[in-house]
Amino acid sequence: MRVMRASGLLGLLLCVPLVAGASVPAIDLETGSLGGRAFHTYTLDEATDLLGRPSTVTSPLEIDGRRFGARLKYHALGLSLSFAHPGDDAARHCGSMDVYLTRQWDDKAAVWYSAFTGEIHPAVTCEWKADRVLDVFGTARASDLFDQEEYDECVELEAALVASGVRDGSGRPMSSTVTAVLLRTDTHNVRFEYEYNTRFIDRLSIFVPMSHKDQ
Repeated sequence: MRVMRASGLLGLLLCVPLVAGASVPAIDLETGSLGGRAFHTYTLDEATDLLGRPSTVTSPLEIDGRRFGARLKYHALGLSLSFAHPGDDAARHCGSMDVYLTRQWDDKAAVWYSAFTGEIHPAVTCEWKADRVLDVFGTARASDLFDQEEYDECVELEAALVASGVRDGSGRPMSSTVTAVLLRTDTHNVRFEYEYNTRFIDRLSIFVPMSHKDQ
């Protein structure tokens, strides 16, 4: 197996080839579970025992006093998991999990994410639109985060960053923070990110909000 280490702040480790033949555990959006267990109860070691070796690893880092834990990317599975910084949590529990419903380009690793092929409950797919998410989960718990003014600001900022060379225009758009439906539960939140024009769901982000972490 060939291993390439990239220099720079992120300390990215790229393992080639990508994960192959790995089993795909089921995801339950209502309970926030991965393989029948709440995603945030997995430590980094337990997650890799379940999923195998990731295709890329971003090491923990600290920027301006803010700590960021390791991020494991499973491009072939359509999954990405982020963990607590070891200085905050020695066991490094999972704090968020991204699920890709469509094939998407990872500009940092220069690798494609495959679409997730495992079971999702309820059975959300890339054929769902934002309105269907609202219908299924109910507006008492789910809300559309879209705001035209915020969207326009994100688009303008991203265009400026691309023009200056800071961003290359590929990968996840900055506007994805507002082109999303947010589902709130007692234990976790789920963000359903959608394409601006068609409102089809592209990506899910399951995370424990800051307000829940001390409970």
